[in-house]
Amino acid sequence: MKLFSRSNVYLVVLENGIPANRMAGVAGKTTRYIKFEGGEANVDDDDTTTIELYKKHPKYGLEFFEENEDPFKVSRKASEPRHAIDEIEHGVAGKSIVSKGTPSEQERLILEKATEIAKVMAGAIIKEMLEKNNVSYGSSPTVSESTTKASTAQKANSSYNPKKYTYNGEMVTLNEAAEKSGVDYGKLLHLTRFKKMSVDDAVAQLKQT
Repeated sequence: MKLFSRSNVYLVVLENGIPANRMAGVAGKTTRYIKFEGGEANVDDDDTTTIELYKKHPKYGLEFFEENEDPFKVSRKASEPRHAIDEIEHGVAGKSIVSKGTPSEQERLILEKATEIAKVMAGAIIKEMLEKNNVSYGSSPTVSESTTKASTAQKANSSYNPKKYTYNGEMVTLNEAAEKSGVDYGKLLHLTRFKKMSVDDAVAQLKQT
């Protein structure tokens, strides 16, 4: 016979015991009880005396029940409540700490769900940040993107003095030349730095492609 209680740990005393008294000729009698652990207790179907006693108990149908499945799995009360603990050092009361207690099944389910939601939100935030920085999610940035970011970081530094190039008879930076000509800065940088082309020739080649 399966019994379930609202609390994780619960003790139902069905019949009080009697201590033995040899002088009076009274035989001892043990206490009959049902102990719930994890909100569940099992009673032997053949133990008709215990079954009759628990069905007559005033808490039967209120705090503990006879069921095939646990009806309080989600809403069951925690076995260890929260306590306010005061630290005492050298006879002087210190700070007060509130213990966490034993979480109920409902609290555990809420925590698991919150953890799952946090993981999904974290992934979405990281993806959004990568997309804002023009980096495809799940892949590494290209050489051109890395070079562009490095150049941008250098320009932000006030002590950085960018190199000037001749473009259409003017002394300009590569970034200015890319803006004026409308070509890709990374490709322009590649042609001028690694291919050793002049800015004018590099821009002309990029515009043809």
